[in-house]
Amino acid sequence: MRKLLNYLTKPIGLELVKPLGVRSKARHQFLTYAYSQEGQSPNRKLISLALKAIERAFKERIDTSGCNPQAPDFQHFNQYPGEHYRLLKALSSCLAPKTVIEIGTYTGMGTTSIYQGLSEESEIITFDIVKWDSFETHLSSDVFNSRRITQRLSDLSIEENFVQFKSLLGKAELIFCDGPKNGRFEAAFLHLLKTLPADEGLRILMLDDIHFPNMIDLWRSIRSPKLDITSFGHFSGTGLVDLSGGLELSPD
Repeated sequence: MRKLLNYLTKPIGLELVKPLGVRSKARHQFLTYAYSQEGQSPNRKLISLALKAIERAFKERIDTSGCNPQAPDFQHFNQYPGEHYRLLKALSSCLAPKTVIEIGTYTGMGTTSIYQGLSEESEIITFDIVKWDSFETHLSSDVFNSRRITQRLSDLSIEENFVQFKSLLGKAELIFCDGPKNGRFEAAFLHLLKTLPADEGLRILMLDDIHFPNMIDLWRSIRSPKLDITSFGHFSGTGLVDLSGGLELSPD
């Protein structure tokens, strides 16, 4: 029956797939899709940056001595590859940005990783809609008092909020987007992000979970130079996008 239905529906792009069980035990698994990569168009800058960051991530661990063992996923800070925390630290070191924007503070694992890769002259502005100390967290008042990390409570997928912080986003050399993946936020945020002007320097967007089913079309819609480095980042998908020439998306 499934073969007959596939024969009838394939001309309109629908196909029934029989789910395959995963025999090995994994703490987290989900169904995704394999697709051809003709839409991926990395440039030399992205390839060079990725190679440097990957090599560095293999060598340098996250210092967890000041982190909270009771916070969720503490044990995964130095799981690499598979998780992206060491890659975040390495990417921050290689780029040496003055300003980093993080979207999705949660327990502060990403914030902590980026922080450890930055110089003392750099700053992180981390966005969420929930205050950082509402969770078991790896962050502390001390890091916020240092003025190198600031949290803003704002939903950047809403145009009026984005406009409020547009100049800040425009000067960020690294934007790490680890939002809710709710089928709305990331698409709305990227459509607003494409209003940022081009920049002569290197500006990178790191997009998390690009292999989630509801993220695949969005990732494939990006026409700016991009590179899928999932094998060296987060198992659920890690993508790098060069925003230096502005963000270009395919038409809706």
